[in-house]
Amino acid sequence: MTDPGAPKKPAIPGYAAVVLMIIGTIFAGWLSQLGIGLHKTLYDNEFYRCSLQEVRLEDEVRVMLIEYAIMESDRPVSIALSDIPMVEKALASAIDEEWLKGKIETTLADGVDFVLGDREQFVVKFSLEEKQAVFEREMRRQWRAYPGYAKLEKLGIEAPDPTVFIEKFDLPEEITIIELTSVSELDVKEQTAINAIRSAGPELQLTPYLLIGLLLPFSLILFGVIPGLKWLGSGLFLSGLSLYLLWTQMESAALSYAPGALEPYGLSFLAGPEITATVYSCALAVFTDIHVAFAGLGLLLTATAYLIQLVLVISEKLRR
Repeated sequence: MTDPGAPKKPAIPGYAAVVLMIIGTIFAGWLSQLGIGLHKTLYDNEFYRCSLQEVRLEDEVRVMLIEYAIMESDRPVSIALSDIPMVEKALASAIDEEWLKGKIETTLADGVDFVLGDREQFVVKFSLEEKQAVFEREMRRQWRAYPGYAKLEKLGIEAPDPTVFIEKFDLPEEITIIELTSVSELDVKEQTAINAIRSAGPELQLTPYLLIGLLLPFSLILFGVIPGLKWLGSGLFLSGLSLYLLWTQMESAALSYAPGALEPYGLSFLAGPEITATVYSCALAVFTDIHVAFAGLGLLLTATAYLIQLVLVISEKLRR
């Protein structure tokens, strides 16, 4: 018979509590991983710089700038359509890769700062005034490369001087792609998206870590040290592993969704299959590290629980 006056032992949580603990840890782990991943991609200038190195966005932007320059330049009527390829080649040489890459990096950094609210204005301008001399030099070289020019030289006929022709083709001093003085100039849908990103930024810096930090003492209090570490570790491991397997299967969905998602922002030229796949791969690399870290933490906690249990068993045997 049990002594009515003896203190009652605390109830041991059953399987239902264990299952709920693991499921709760998995969901909390998903939220934490997504939060950390977004903070290291969407909110991180370094991610855009790394992606830019892989994407080679300067090729796309160069084509766009050449089209703008030809349309907006003060060119003489005497330039026929057959002369346009010569102009395009000269512009492609003037708008060199290193110069353009530096401009794009600055633009991306400014764009991220604008979206996050660190700057009030977002202006994308490419100054071509400094490229006029290079353009003229390349135009002369292209002029001499024309087959008709070589034929005139063979016949001993003095070829026409292109100076007048070239000097009349003035590049625009600058080409403005975007000029926003405030978020209020955007559509309501775009304002809502930017405001949501700005408000979520501070939360993503703390909340993901806070969730996991609260799970540890809760698990230890509910189950005890050894079982608590086991169930918490199992949940974190499954959380990291499941998201890792999920993201690797989402590339086709990202490729099909990107064009429609970027179209309202006038960025559909960024949604080409190669560019989208490259950016997705860069983001996947960031998220993969996070998933592996969570799964590794789960294994570490589980291994720690078994190690503590082993030490206690050995200590008990040594006492006997």
